[in-house]
Amino acid sequence: MLGVQKADTALVPAPEAAGIRVTARLWGLGQVQLVPILSFIDGVWSVEFKIGSASNGSSYVLKSIPQFVLAMANGDYADYGQKLAFIHTPDMLDDDSRPLLDVLDDAMAVRRAAEQQDRYYGHIAIDRHLTLSAPEVARLLSVREGRGVQLVLNTWFSGQPASAPVDGGEPDFLMRIARRDFHTYGPDAGYLLYRSAAVETVIDGGKNVWAVLASTNPAVAYPP
Repeated sequence: MLGVQKADTALVPAPEAAGIRVTARLWGLGQVQLVPILSFIDGVWSVEFKIGSASNGSSYVLKSIPQFVLAMANGDYADYGQKLAFIHTPDMLDDDSRPLLDVLDDAMAVRRAAEQQDRYYGHIAIDRHLTLSAPEVARLLSVREGRGVQLVLNTWFSGQPASAPVDGGEPDFLMRIARRDFHTYGPDAGYLLYRSAAVETVIDGGKNVWAVLASTNPAVAYPP
């Protein structure tokens, strides 16, 4: 520890020589927010992000996940629009977003290692969408517990993602058994089993297993 106290603001340079115009020169630490949007389409999980700040209401599509991760690693200056431009350091992210950066760091490291392992296939193209393995989805859900995610599923697809809470408790299933009408179906009527929430899909992350439950208010939960 050198005894240098970190300031609570970060200076954003405006390199006019490079033709960059910055509206706000001073950004407070912990004011940049990442919002994950998880998609499960045709059996494949992926994630994309919105980036912005609640302090000025900005929100932009994160167009390149690899470039964002690289900028954070190098401390680069980058702008996303007129309302959002800053020097990329992890402490510029808010408390909910910094764990997401850790997830992205590890995910990109795995993909760089895969490229080195198999040079024949070359570069793995990634832009705003990052395909995720089941353990990566489970980890992302773990860091979003109590915070929620934006979620797009095949069966819920309506053009816009739905807000889904991420509940780390045991799923609350209510089941009911009812006998089918004897006069209609005869002696082979049998029984019907009803449950309160349909399981859309299960994410086996090894340590944690998550269930995506469909209900009036979609929820994501996993058993302890």
